[in-house]
Amino acid sequence: MHWLERILNALAGIATDTDPLVAGRKQIVVKAIDLDSTAVGTYNTLIGTSQNVIIESLIFRCTRDLSGDAGFSGISLQTNDTTNQVFVSEANGVKENLTADSQLAWTGAILLKVGQYIDFSVYGGAVANIESLCDIVVTYRAVVSGGYLA
Repeated sequence: MHWLERILNALAGIATDTDPLVAGRKQIVVKAIDLDSTAVGTYNTLIGTSQNVIIESLIFRCTRDLSGDAGFSGISLQTNDTTNQVFVSEANGVKENLTADSQLAWTGAILLKVGQYIDFSVYGGAVANIESLCDIVVTYRAVVSGGYLA
């Protein structure tokens, strides 16, 4: 093989080697949400796009202490599948567990199909009318190249 051909082959492989959407390569997405005055309900938070993904972990982190908010009961995180796959249950997401800098975490393996969501639910009542930043961090892998969460 000629040296130039070897260089061109190596360069062609760089795109695949550096593409974060290659099947099986670990990806991370961070979604910041502000619960300031968020009403009771379920909200689409992250969607599976292009290809199915396998979710390996999810972390929910509060910045502000939400445990004293009157009316507010807590949160949960789950898929919107017909049979929900639960990351943070309503029982674990009670406001008593949502103190300043608290973290609720899940690890395992869940297949999220294209077009399905990770949903965020608020229970009991609206969060107090004050900035209430929270982070959702998800690690996952595309089943087929091109899959990601948005």
